Amino acid sequence: MKRAVVVVIRRGDRVLVIRRGATTPGSGHWAPLAGKLEVGEDEAQAVRREALEEVGLHVRPIRRAWQSTSFDGRHELSWWLAEASGGTLRPDPREVAVTRWIRPEEFAALSPIFPGDLPFFDEVIGELGSGSAEEGK
Repeated sequence: MKRAVVVVIRRGDRVLVIRRGATTPGSGHWAPLAGKLEVGEDEAQAVRREALEEVGLHVRPIRRAWQSTSFDGRHELSWWLAEASGGTLRPDPREVAVTRWIRPEEFAALSPIFPGDLPFFDEVIGELGSGSAEEGK
């Protein structure tokens, strides 16, 4: 199974979600940023690269917070918390149709979403607090 990261960018009490672009798998679905690891790349490097490529933000990876499998069963997903540290929100229209900063409890009201993402927003993110930067260094 291929490896990928999910990038949950936090800003205060909100997280960034995107509506996936027309040419991406799962197009039209609301989700955090995500992308496959490139050869020789570790997860924290992939988190930084995906955030910059997809939405133009520099991020500081905080820590891996959860694991799941992608909606199509083809990827093992490592969910990472990250903080925006610079850049300007500038979505890549090939991958991102819309961006929105939401409170985690608002995620379930978005439609459509991947059902497998709900446990993260319902159970995991509220328990995390501010996290530690140790893993993301």
